[in-house]
Amino acid sequence: PFYPLNDDVIKSIVGLKLGKIVKRIFDHYGAEMVYEPSLIEAIAQRCTEVDTGARNIDHILTRSLLPELSSEFLAQLAAGKEISKVRVGIDDEQGFTYEIT
Repeated sequence: PFYPLNDDVIKSIVGLKLGKIVKRIFDHYGAEMVYEPSLIEAIAQRCTEVDTGARNIDHILTRSLLPELSSEFLAQLAAGKEISKVRVGIDDEQGFTYEIT
């Protein structure tokens, strides 16, 4: 049986998963990744269904955030720009935003 997770646990899991992405970006690109605290809240709010719960976090990250971030990286690299810092946020319509420098 699956037990429903409270909001704090879901947010903690989101933070752990984002931490793995931060490490991965540093390992592959040597770039620093930071994210707005509102990003954790926005992802956690999308994981309120009892049937999916925290499993939805992986879906959101692997089907939305990572592909979009990869596209942004490819565009920067294709333009001959170096990637040193990435800032990920959330816009008013709950979409991800990226600032790459």
